[in-house]
Amino acid sequence: MMDAASPPLSLTHPTSFRIHGMADSNVTQQFLAYDFDRDEVYQQGLAGIIAGGALNEKSDAEKADVLRRAQLFYFNRKFSQSLNLEDVKLYEEKISQQDTGSPEEPATEEPRTLTFAELKELIEQGKTDQIPNNRVIPNDLNPANPSQSMASLRRKPWETDQVTEETA
Repeated sequence: MMDAASPPLSLTHPTSFRIHGMADSNVTQQFLAYDFDRDEVYQQGLAGIIAGGALNEKSDAEKADVLRRAQLFYFNRKFSQSLNLEDVKLYEEKISQQDTGSPEEPATEEPRTLTFAELKELIEQGKTDQIPNNRVIPNDLNPANPSQSMASLRRKPWETDQVTEETA
């Protein structure tokens, strides 16, 4: 259901596609490159938003946010994507940091995910200390005395009637 004004869409993978011949699978880049100004269907929807007063009495930042959300909604519906505002903002920040050459914050290095073969080899060699997120759980019970229960016993349905009669 594409009209003549729609950009060429070529499905190469369920989550990757081409817009205007772009072969990049990064949906965020495709969203930012999409020409909403020339899309007549989007412009009709935008006219409805403006006519509905969604931009009245809003600051410039709030107006930009409403327009960006409308673009995201339209893009997600048109191309069956699930891009959200946070992803777009993070990507734009990343791009602006690369453009300005500002140093990025040192990334906390997460341990990589081991393959099953690597995990098996480490276990067989007894190098369990090298397995990421591997905690040593003691084989002992808690040596502290158990606490006393503070909750009252749950009454059975036929016992609740007796309690209400006794209290009356």
